Amino acid sequence: DLAVRGNEFVPNTVIVNGGDTVHLNIVAEDKNYDFTQPDYGLSAQLPKGQARIVEFSASASGKFTFFCKSCGGPDKGPVGYIVVASK
Repeated sequence: DLAVRGNEFVPNTVIVNGGDTVHLNIVAEDKNYDFTQPDYGLSAQLPKGQARIVEFSASASGKFTFFCKSCGGPDKGPVGYIVVASK
């Protein structure tokens, strides 16, 4: 589970295993945010107080950045990482 509040993703790093289908349950706690992860083509609006599930298959190992695009992108807004461990 992920929360986003005070312009931070909590936790800001998610570690998953390569080949897994990942379900991220994300809740925006204090205002509207979004979740963007361009490498996996993920994008979701995160309305304040509502949970959203983002699902993807962790097909490539490595460290991938996610961020709030509407907050200014990875340089300005909340940012986090998905680490896909190889099997």
